[in-house]
Amino acid sequence: MVIDDMQQDNSEMKTVYPPRVLREWLECNSISGFYENLKRKVWGQDEELKKAAIMIYGFITAMANNAFDRKFHFMIEGASGCGKSTFAYRLQELLPIPVLVLDSSTITPSGYKGTNIAEILASEELEKFWGCGILVADELDKLMQPTHSSEGNFHQEALHNFLKLMDGGVLTLKDGTVFPCNKLLVIGMG
Repeated sequence: MVIDDMQQDNSEMKTVYPPRVLREWLECNSISGFYENLKRKVWGQDEELKKAAIMIYGFITAMANNAFDRKFHFMIEGASGCGKSTFAYRLQELLPIPVLVLDSSTITPSGYKGTNIAEILASEELEKFWGCGILVADELDKLMQPTHSSEGNFHQEALHNFLKLMDGGVLTLKDGTVFPCNKLLVIGMG
């Protein structure tokens, strides 16, 4: 099914927003050029940046071709001050798609005070791109530390929902909307 770039389809299947913009970005930005642009703000992490540039470029290529049969998720680990957050904000400057940066330590299971994954996915920015984009989960390591409440391991349930997101399955939003997660690139940082 082919859908005009600006036309919305009422059926369940929607194409990516707008493939033409993504193809133009790919034509103007080689992998090496994208890597060089990242390197201008993040220093001393050359090998890691190369790998990240290849994964992100591959993801945008998949978006442009509406081909989401492969997962592109990856983790970035490093000490405070090594450039993880700078990298995330640089992506927001360079890419033609939404790059949402969130503090994973604020993620809670549904029904608790805080932010749950479903609320993040319901953001206007991702909706504008029909669920396609990059989700950068800063402080993901904090979500992996057990925190017990009267109902069990509080972080474990939130982490379970986060992993479901990375697995490419579906999450059901509070209003009953089913959100496919196969069109997201998740970058975990900690």
